[in-house]
Amino acid sequence: KAFSDSLKPLLKDEGRYFRRSASYVAPIINRYWEAIREVCPEPFDAPENSVMLKTTGVVTLHSILPRVVQMIGTDSPQKSDFVKILSKIDSIKDYSNWQSPDGEYSRMTGLKGCLIIKMELLDELEDVMKQVAA
Repeated sequence: KAFSDSLKPLLKDEGRYFRRSASYVAPIINRYWEAIREVCPEPFDAPENSVMLKTTGVVTLHSILPRVVQMIGTDSPQKSDFVKILSKIDSIKDYSNWQSPDGEYSRMTGLKGCLIIKMELLDELEDVMKQVAA
């Protein structure tokens, strides 16, 4: 439920993929998660020990997807496009952030916690943009 609910902002009015078909959006979401898995595989190997694949992770990672896609510059990015950007985001790559129960993000719950993580990730994305532009 958390996974599907976290996609709603992408799909509703003014969302990145508003009025796009499921057959168009699903492969993009799949490639995004394949890239996340490549960049930080540990949560996928032991999901019970991580918040990345729980509400906190899916909500925050889906919330930054529109900005990642915007940075890539195409509405239909490939896995390699996602990996190129996500591999530069230390907070995503660092498994210790996502570990449960001791990781920094495991202590951030609810909307406020997700917002704090989202802002941290967006700040890092902006730093990546500055590096690319330089």
